[in-house]
Amino acid sequence: MTRILPVHGLHSGPLAERHRRGRRGLLSAIASRTGTIRLFTTVTVLSVLDPVRVAEDYALLDQLSALVDHYRQGGPFLSHSVPTGMYSELMATSERLIETTQELLWERGYVGTSPKAIQQRSGVGQGSMYHHFGGKTDLAAAALRRSAEQLKALAEEQFSGPGTVYERIEAYLLRDREVLRGCRIGRMAQDPEVIAEPQLRRPVEDTFDWLRGRIAELVAEGQAAGEFATGPDPAEVAAAIAAVVQGGYVLARAADSPEPFHQAVRGALALLRTH
Repeated sequence: MTRILPVHGLHSGPLAERHRRGRRGLLSAIASRTGTIRLFTTVTVLSVLDPVRVAEDYALLDQLSALVDHYRQGGPFLSHSVPTGMYSELMATSERLIETTQELLWERGYVGTSPKAIQQRSGVGQGSMYHHFGGKTDLAAAALRRSAEQLKALAEEQFSGPGTVYERIEAYLLRDREVLRGCRIGRMAQDPEVIAEPQLRRPVEDTFDWLRGRIAELVAEGQAAGEFATGPDPAEVAAAIAAVVQGGYVLARAADSPEPFHQAVRGALALLRTH
């Protein structure tokens, strides 16, 4: 169950008239006395920082209707239980926004992804969107972090899989990709507004730092096992492999064909075999 803690100073008498104006009046009255409604669940704590703005989120208001009835009956402001479905609905809305933004960023980039486009594709209203996220930048940052997590998890499946080091790097380079769509993260590095905003650039930078570091670890492992020559610096080899993948995406998109990407990764593997 979810509990809404008491907001001190709110009693039935002074608010009775405002409650008769409906839900917006109730939340406005709450907002006049406190800046936060704290929602406690068995999983986490959510803070609604702007109860007046939440009045636009009708899904949330439906869950709070029990409070309206409580006040209209003259009850004091006490802890009141509401269904945990409210928490689930809030999280479902947040997930739709993040997933939609992931797709739009991949398709259009940051500049081409407008709040209106996010709302239309996700089916989430403006009030709900700004309830969950402070604005386009905050939402895009959450979407980029999610894409970064997914990219790293997918790469790690190959890096930690069975086989020799060469076979694991080969599996990473040859796995199925939507080549003509480019890299979800790599494409963001070409967007000047992403690079200019630290909150947006950080997931991009961190992802490539992780990728180069992880490949360098594998190369060093392969050198220690006698698979690769010990001369090349593992960090330099890793940077070259990462550059081949990202450059291959660019060549493929320029040619409107995945073949340049596949040529690039086959060439990288051939060079890796000879060293």
